[in-house]
Amino acid sequence: VARRGQDEGHVVAAYYQRVRSAVPNIVRLLGSSRSARLLVVFVRTVAHTNDGRDLSPRIRALGAVPLAGSDETEMLPPLAPRHGEVVLTKPAAGVCAGTGLDELLRNAGITTIMVAGISYEGAIESSIRNLAERGYGVVVVSDACAAFTAASQEQLAAAESGITNVWTTTAVVDKLGAYERT
Repeated sequence: VARRGQDEGHVVAAYYQRVRSAVPNIVRLLGSSRSARLLVVFVRTVAHTNDGRDLSPRIRALGAVPLAGSDETEMLPPLAPRHGEVVLTKPAAGVCAGTGLDELLRNAGITTIMVAGISYEGAIESSIRNLAERGYGVVVVSDACAAFTAASQEQLAAAESGITNVWTTTAVVDKLGAYERT
């Protein structure tokens, strides 16, 4: 048991290092997206009941109840939404179930989504599938995502497929910069 705890502690510490590496890239994406006047949408998991029964069984199985207003549901300060930016709450791993995101994107005429965040194996991976199933083009910004394991982080960088494009933060920022100049 002690050895397992040490191994898990090492894995968690490594994950938080990947989070620390992803955050500055997310900040760069936010700045470039705002400069290009793109619709910026934040999605977070939030329970609306004290016992979390409104969350999906998969989220409840993790044992945490992220209550509205708690530190667990707030964005990190450098990633905080600005006035007028959309913040949605979700009860499950993916971004479309119970959020109204699909309707928002369709009403705004958006067909391609850029995805970044700090929970690749859960929220990001499920969101990619949710969005692709609804016909959106998906760009995953690999170095602006944090996976729980090093193996998943490496796979993420090579995850390009027919439904997903994988770009780096620099590639996205350069593309948005070119977009702003036209």
